[in-house]
Amino acid sequence: MKASIFTLLLLSLIFSATPAYTQELSDLENSCDTYYDIENSLRCGYQSYIRKFALPYCQEYLRRHDSFSPAGQVVAKGIRACLQQELLANLYENPDLSCNNIQSIGIRSHYKCYIEAGFCQLPNPDLLLIMWIAKRQVFNAEIMATFMDVVGYCQRGSP
Repeated sequence: MKASIFTLLLLSLIFSATPAYTQELSDLENSCDTYYDIENSLRCGYQSYIRKFALPYCQEYLRRHDSFSPAGQVVAKGIRACLQQELLANLYENPDLSCNNIQSIGIRSHYKCYIEAGFCQLPNPDLLLIMWIAKRQVFNAEIMATFMDVVGYCQRGSP
């Protein structure tokens, strides 16, 4: 009896100490708050990937949501949710996630998220808007390489 109570208490402590990173899909589609949770967990600071890239771009695409076509809005929501889910999954499952490697992990997730959300099927005005919003990142080699991989996939129509 004492052993089972101890086991229950121990399990309760373990699960209550595990951060609750599960989010509703609609929360991820319609906000960027998950990036604050990730930053608060890692504490990388104002010069980090989260603060300098992920959060500002998420907020800008969210702010411009109504500028996209209805199809573009669906794709943008899908991308936003996927990018946040990917970092959350890495934060929860990858003990090696750190301020040093979060940028590479975050940028690599763009390929999967853009493809799976339907980026390749977007009408040209939506594609142009996405490129216009992202134009400041043109000189980041890692981001440009990922973007070129996405464009290449779209042109080929397969991996």
